Amino acid sequence: MKTNTRQTWFTLIEVIVALTVFSLIMVSVMTIFYLASQMSTRVELNRHMQENVKNALDIISEDIRTWNIDWVREFAWLTCQTNDWESSHVLCISRSLNNIEIWLWEKISDTSSNIINGSHYCSDIVRQCHILKRENGWEWYPLTNSMSHITRLDFTFWNPGHPKIMINLGIRPALMQGMASNLLESQEIAIQTTLSERFIQQN
Repeated sequence: MKTNTRQTWFTLIEVIVALTVFSLIMVSVMTIFYLASQMSTRVELNRHMQENVKNALDIISEDIRTWNIDWVREFAWLTCQTNDWESSHVLCISRSLNNIEIWLWEKISDTSSNIINGSHYCSDIVRQCHILKRENGWEWYPLTNSMSHITRLDFTFWNPGHPKIMINLGIRPALMQGMASNLLESQEIAIQTTLSERFIQQN
């Protein structure tokens, strides 16, 4: 007896259509995964920057509460008693023996740094600028860490009777390996806050 066995095969067109559909599905899945990863990174960077700048402002607030606002000045290498301005880049806080100074500095390497005189220096995306606290003229402490970059820091002083300081600063993630530059620029946050001696001392 003769049996008729019929074998079926995929045609070339069917294979191409299947590969096309599979490719579209994979592209969609990878796109969703990439967007979800980017969103998670943005949220984490935003949370970290907000915590970082909050800690820095808390330290400045504590110093103002403990001591007093002195003035602001233009250049980081001048003493707090000279070059008094209404609005500038360096905050001076009066203390009994030595003043406390808050200003910008650029970390060049692990062993060297650069004093910043004006926020325009920190607009360059490749720089690493941080808020620095200096005591006794030589003891210095970074108030922001290496994961954050301060793009600008300005202080405005007014009302000498009840001194107030308005702080304007910009912060974005620091440039790290594997991080896209457009992500850094889109994550910049502008912060404005006002500290008053009288207001802080009542809390």
